[in-house]
Amino acid sequence: MTDLGKKEPDLEDLGAGLREPDGGPPRLGTVLWLRFIQPAGISKGAFARHTGIPPDEFSRILHGGRKLSLDRAQCIASATGTLTLQWLKVRDDRQAWEADQHNKLTIKTMNAFQRMQARPGPADSSMPQRGDASRPKRRGWKNGPNAGSAGSGGEPSGPQHGPA
Repeated sequence: MTDLGKKEPDLEDLGAGLREPDGGPPRLGTVLWLRFIQPAGISKGAFARHTGIPPDEFSRILHGGRKLSLDRAQCIASATGTLTLQWLKVRDDRQAWEADQHNKLTIKTMNAFQRMQARPGPADSSMPQRGDASRPKRRGWKNGPNAGSAGSGGEPSGPQHGPA
């Protein structure tokens, strides 16, 4: 009990029992919708007006297009009878989980790259490599068997320019 005789709100986890389809902790919008907006039977716009947050900004927060700031967490906490800390925890739990997923992906990618580096590559195989003397030279118009000659005389073909 506080000096004012009010009971302090319970610091329960607002996202307890909720999971997103990706297996992570719930997003802020999921908690707001399932725990407060839908049970109250009000529209998102009406809830936004109740919090004092402009409806377009509230919609971006609800759908994950905007991060929840401290002052907006205070507005939501005031409107829902919860603590600001609870909303910041919902936000931070999701952000931490997403960071862990990114780190796992980065580690998985690095491990795959290291495995790829450890495999015997072309340099370890018996195939001739670029610059290898045993590799046959590529034949083309510049270094083919008839390069610089036309016919039997070894003279270049085509019109001659210059003094003859």
